[in-house]
Amino acid sequence: MREDILIVDGYNVIFAWPELKKISKSSLEHARSRIKHMLQNYGKHKGYRVILVFDGKYAHPAVPKSLLPMIFLEVYTADGETADSYIERTV
Repeated sequence: MREDILIVDGYNVIFAWPELKKISKSSLEHARSRIKHMLQNYGKHKGYRVILVFDGKYAHPAVPKSLLPMIFLEVYTADGETADSYIERTV
């Protein structure tokens, strides 16, 4: 059975999307939360499994992968690993 998966580099979207970029200037954590909720809703609506990837260097040091319902995975890469390299390896 084929599964539709949407993989998103979180910071690329945050810093490219005017609404999220504006939010990130006052709170990067709030911008991450906002994109997470937006993608959860989008994934549910479209029936996609969503993987949201953030470079770990911008996150709190002890933030691991977090699995929300099986349709959404939020990943913070290890220090020194980029979201791009995680996405390339996953794809």
